[in-house]
Amino acid sequence: TNQNLVINAALNSGGGAIDLDAAGNITSIGAGSITSTSNQADGTSGLIEIDAGGQVNLAASVSTAGNATNGDANNILITTVNGSINVVALDASGLGTGAGGDVSLDANGVNADITLGGAVLTNGAGTVNLSAQDAIVFDATGNVNAAGTGNVSVTANAIDAGGDSGAGINMVAGSFINAGTGTVASGLILLQSTGTNGGSIVAQQLTTRSNSIQINSGAGINVQQALASGGGAVDLDAVTTINSSATGTITTTAAANSGAASGSLTINASTSIDLDGNLVTAGANHNGAGATA
Repeated sequence: TNQNLVINAALNSGGGAIDLDAAGNITSIGAGSITSTSNQADGTSGLIEIDAGGQVNLAASVSTAGNATNGDANNILITTVNGSINVVALDASGLGTGAGGDVSLDANGVNADITLGGAVLTNGAGTVNLSAQDAIVFDATGNVNAAGTGNVSVTANAIDAGGDSGAGINMVAGSFINAGTGTVASGLILLQSTGTNGGSIVAQQLTTRSNSIQINSGAGINVQQALASGGGAVDLDAVTTINSSATGTITTTAAANSGAASGSLTINASTSIDLDGNLVTAGANHNGAGATA
């Protein structure tokens, strides 16, 4: 029989690694937070790795965040063999000049989904990779904030098998992905649900700086809030339709005074394109010298 693991009290390793394995489901409830932040000043947090044969349902936070003043974070790796992943708060942020960790969610199984019910945080070169064999949902409070140079990748229909949730990506109003802002180039944002069974993608606010935003759908794309690449290219490709609402503006203009040109904008759909949001590739004003295309 499958053995399940339930965490109902805090786990804190003080900087050591935490490795949770179960043949069945892994669940955290109530005060069952999982933390590997170092107890030492400027110390390195421990790796957190969670592997389940069934579902992973974490109603409490998971953190490898760095400690004061310049502590390094570590990676958060969550994998299922045949089950969905539901999380509310994942933090792999370094503190001060400390390095950020990677966050990886990998939900396997024909009907395996990922539901993001809160913030996923990292910084520095930390990356975020969400991969589900079926669908991925961002709740209204679900967001990714990768404030550095690391890429953000969101992949539904990771194995083209056709699950029971549509094998698409649904970002509910209020959710967002920020791959980085500031004065240096940040990571790219990739949303994809390609393949014969790939579902539709609903995109809310996506922001990066001097890097690309790519949305590739095996069905349609609906842009409901602003996409801003800060000088990077934006590329939308859909097998059927691409639509945007009035608030779904798409902007590739570089940051003012960055000296960078605007990014290219490419939109391809096999059936139809209906855009109510503005498309902006205008040049930025650099040192008052006027726009640079």
